[in-house]
Amino acid sequence: YPKSTFKGAVTDISKINLSADGTYPVSVSGDLTIHGKTNKVNTPGTIVVKNGIPSANATFSVKLADYGVNGGAIAAGKVATEPKISVTADFK
Repeated sequence: YPKSTFKGAVTDISKINLSADGTYPVSVSGDLTIHGKTNKVNTPGTIVVKNGIPSANATFSVKLADYGVNGGAIAAGKVATEPKISVTADFK
């Protein structure tokens, strides 16, 4: 299942001064859809402001079983049962 979607938002964006360069820890919350099943995801993330341009990233692990994903490759250990997912956003 090579395609998934994540729709979320930074929950504490009001704490960030987007006009000041720096690295800011944030909380990210949203909906992750894999294999047609959607679950809520909450994870820490980071916003980096450099030269007045922000970018954001977050990394989290999911259990494939929570999305109904299974099969021989998972059972044989060829695919992680809890892969890490990285989400990156650039604002220009």
